[in-house]
Order: sequence, then C-alpha cells, then structure tokens
Amino acid sequence: MNKGNKDAIYPCVLEVMKDAIFNRKDPIIIGVNVLKGQLRVGTPICVPERENLRIGVVEAIERNKNKVNSAVPKDGSVSVRISG
Repeated sequence: MNKGNKDAIYPCVLEVMKDAIFNRKDPIIIGVNVLKGQLRVGTPICVPERENLRIGVVEAIERNKNKVNSAVPKDGSVSVRISG
C-alpha cells in the first residue's frame, strides 16, 4: 500500500461565478463556489457537459486573500488559479 499518494484526485462540483472571471487565458483566474466534494491544489478541472473538456490543473486557491490548500462547500466562494 502506497501511503501519501500525491496522484489521488478528490472529486468536486464547482459553480463558476460569472461576475468573477479575472483572467480567461493561461493562467485562468476565476471565482467559484464548491457545491460538492473538496477542491484541492493539484485537482484537474474539466467540463463534463462538453465531453469532459480538460481546462487545466488548480495551481492555487485563495479565500479572503489568504492562500489555502483546499476548499469545501461550507467555505463559501474562493478564487482559483488554473494552469493549462
């Protein structure tokens, strides 16, 4: 058994805040609400409705101008930096 596998993916469902899209190109910087699951740095982001279109990987998460490693639904909105 491999302890501490960094390749683990924690699934989550995000809602993009339409008025919080700060950068549309690499790196993408957007505001999101975590609706289900847990968003973590390193999570790959895709759009299931578009044949699982891969957007990129979460590089950073910020809540109230503080960097955090993860976000869950009770945390409210967070900003996310996604690199392609």
